[in-house]
Amino acid sequence: MDLFDYDPLTGTAEYFDYDPMSGAAKVTAVQELTPLLDHNLALRNEGIKHKTGSPIRHYATVPLTVILEMKKNGIDFYDKNDMPKVLKEIEATYPHLKVDNMRHSIK
Repeated sequence: MDLFDYDPLTGTAEYFDYDPMSGAAKVTAVQELTPLLDHNLALRNEGIKHKTGSPIRHYATVPLTVILEMKKNGIDFYDKNDMPKVLKEIEATYPHLKVDNMRHSIK
């Protein structure tokens, strides 16, 4: 695989791979998540104040690579109709992306 692109802001590298025998091309995204996971852990340990009066809450910080992985599994992170699936997937598979320890009920 050859490095195709790198975004220093998100820490995401994209690699391009081509198989001349089959003609198949593939782009793979890889992201350094340590800083993000450390930040999420710090927020969880600090505790978020939920009584802000706003109906909007910071639930999780989800990196692009996880959004792409969800998409491969049929979950569209950006489709409001898929939000119950997104929340369920975060709770089940990616709880380390949450910024609080609260367990959210998903219908």
